Amino acid sequence: MSFRADLRKLTQSSLPELVLLAQTFFWLGATRIAIAAFPFQNVAHWVGLKIGETAAPILETQVSDINRIAWAVNAAARRTPWDSACLAQSLTGAILLQRKNIPALLYLGVAKDGANKNFSAHAWLRCGEIILTGAGGHERFHVIATFTIGG
Repeated sequence: MSFRADLRKLTQSSLPELVLLAQTFFWLGATRIAIAAFPFQNVAHWVGLKIGETAAPILETQVSDINRIAWAVNAAARRTPWDSACLAQSLTGAILLQRKNIPALLYLGVAKDGANKNFSAHAWLRCGEIILTGAGGHERFHVIATFTIGG
C-alpha cells in the first residue's frame, strides 16, 4: 500500500481506531526491543504469560475487541520501519488483550525445513477459534510451548 493510500485510510479512521493503532505501534517497538535485549523468559514474565494450555473461554461480547486488536496488530506490523516478526506481533497482541482482560493462548512452534534440514520458528496468538496473529502456515509447526494470557 502506498503512503498516499495509508494516509487516506488514516484520515477515514475513527479516533478509537487511531488510538489503538498508536498503542499497537508502541508495543510492537517495545516488544521488538525486549526480544532483542532480554531472554525470552524475562519477556514472557514482563508480558504476563503463564505456561499452560488452558485459557478461559471468550465471551461473545469480546469478539469485536478481539477482531479490532487482530486488525490493529496486522495493520501496524505491515507498516513499521523495523521488522515486526511473528513473536513481536504475538506479544503485542497479548499485551493488548490483557488490557481488555481477554483470555488467549500464545504458541511457540518449530518446523524443520525439508531439504536443508534447518529449523524455523513461529509464534501465533489465538482467542477461542480466532487466530489473531501468525495464522499463515502455523499448522506446519510443532508446538514446543504454550502460554496463557489473561482471563
